[in-house]
Amino acid sequence: MDLLLIVLLMFAGSGLGALVGTAIPNAQVEAIALTSATGGIVGAVVAYAILALNKSNINRSRPTPRRSVLHTPRRSQSSSFRKRMARFTGKSEADVLADEQYESKMPFWAAVDAILRFPPKSAAMIRASLLEIRRTLRR
Repeated sequence: MDLLLIVLLMFAGSGLGALVGTAIPNAQVEAIALTSATGGIVGAVVAYAILALNKSNINRSRPTPRRSVLHTPRRSQSSSFRKRMARFTGKSEADVLADEQYESKMPFWAAVDAILRFPPKSAAMIRASLLEIRRTLRR
């Protein structure tokens, strides 16, 4: 249906453009073809605008589905990051986050200090950002 509207308005615009071209006194064939092509382009633009407005009105009138209480994720009793990381890596808890000197396998990238120019984000700021993303996605 959308394609039909686009093609129909392109032909209508092209026909109107050709009429305008023939109304020009002493118009050559090139001028008539140019006005016809311009009319076709204008017709296509009008068709796309009509379709975009129609779809935005349909989306506005459609109610957003509400999530039921059954589908909300539960907060689990999470253990500390150190314990979870130890389980993931298969190491003991004391070895997981030990402050040892890290030797990079990519010395060029380790020498770049672009990351050090900006202070790290706090946990509260990251949590607030993630909660805002969640609220936005649930709307």
